[in-house]
Amino acid sequence: MGGEIKQRHHVKAMLFTGIAMIICIGFIMYLKEQAAKQPVPTERAIYDVKVTDWKQYGTNPDGEHFYRFDESGKAFPDIFSIKTRLVYSEEGKNRYIEGRQKARLTLKDFDKLDSRTVLYGLNCFSKTKELCILEVFELTKDGVTLDYAKSGSYKDWKQIGDGTIEDALYKVGCPEKKDK
Repeated sequence: MGGEIKQRHHVKAMLFTGIAMIICIGFIMYLKEQAAKQPVPTERAIYDVKVTDWKQYGTNPDGEHFYRFDESGKAFPDIFSIKTRLVYSEEGKNRYIEGRQKARLTLKDFDKLDSRTVLYGLNCFSKTKELCILEVFELTKDGVTLDYAKSGSYKDWKQIGDGTIEDALYKVGCPEKKDK
């Protein structure tokens, strides 16, 4: 009798787990479908590749880093929008592709990868230096979008470490305030 009760509980648990898995898979498929409906703003990507007013703010093993202030306005009150462009070095490109491969992300046409543009929100007014990513394009030399991501309504603010490439960006985007 006790074995029969355990078996029924086991069957109920398996059934409940199966239903929960089906619901989760359905929800994930729904989210993927919604994301696929969002158009990729390819005109902006092509414009970013062709525009010449980029200013260099640093170099590291990933490549050369450039910035320009985003003309579309502020992302939030008291937050500056700044766009960056990383022109990959061969080492940086290879490291990035290896990371995508490890994460099992698509590599289709990534042999043509040339640059990445990122739209950041920079918080120049908090006590700590911080930024968030608003939009990312992975691009070929002629502006073809290989991958695109846009942050949702939740912004993941990241504290900027001293001496990093983000710190160099912060210094050009948020010049230090002079004491009077």
